[in-house]
Amino acid sequence: MDYSKIKVSVIVPVITEYDKMASCLEMVSKQTLDKEEIQVVLLVNTAESVDLSDYDSLTQKYPFAQAYYVDSDNLSQIRNIGIELSKGKYITYLYPGDSLSENTFCKAVRFFDKHY
Repeated sequence: MDYSKIKVSVIVPVITEYDKMASCLEMVSKQTLDKEEIQVVLLVNTAESVDLSDYDSLTQKYPFAQAYYVDSDNLSQIRNIGIELSKGKYITYLYPGDSLSENTFCKAVRFFDKHY
């Protein structure tokens, strides 16, 4: 991944919702913003019982996503780790059950590039 092209880092804290992750990443893949400009940071809570190979499979299918394994139940701590790992000009959070329109990131980048 060429970090110099990343406009938006999307932090996705995953506590217990693996079943929603594939649809979450599929939704991100449909964004109109070029995928080279999107970084998804999956923060997988290993304090819960998880099959890490499931997340590795998702990151192979969606190359804009990287899985990081965190042993913490503290959502604030997990979010802060996500900020440290983010390479984008802008940072946002997305949760596995959230939904976005296909042009959300594109509109946000245009707005912030114009006004900030």
